[in-house]
Amino acid sequence: MGLGSCYAVDLALALAREKAKACRPVLLEKRDPIEERDKARAEYVHQQGKRVTFDECASAYLSAHRGSWKSAKHAAQLETTIAAYVSPIIGTLPVAEVDMALVKSVLLMQAWAHYCALQFDSV
Repeated sequence: MGLGSCYAVDLALALAREKAKACRPVLLEKRDPIEERDKARAEYVHQQGKRVTFDECASAYLSAHRGSWKSAKHAAQLETTIAAYVSPIIGTLPVAEVDMALVKSVLLMQAWAHYCALQFDSV
């Protein structure tokens, strides 16, 4: 484990010693401090994911990818579809709680709504 870039002058020697001291017990237990750090980061990301709702995640995804799609019409259709069919069911749920059963229920409800619309249009 290094101390980072040699240009990181703001890292005081005392802080570096403190960080090294915190790693010693981990090393004595024959564990890798880098792996421990990575696990802690992964857990932090996982906990953050529990706080983000599906609507927030979908909005961020649409914003991030909108420019890469060829058609603005398709982007608008995707946004409308999510708002009409997905958001009412799972929009306020944390992303970590959205499982396969919920995704299936959204897809089945959308398929059923489409089927009903076709049936009533033909009458």
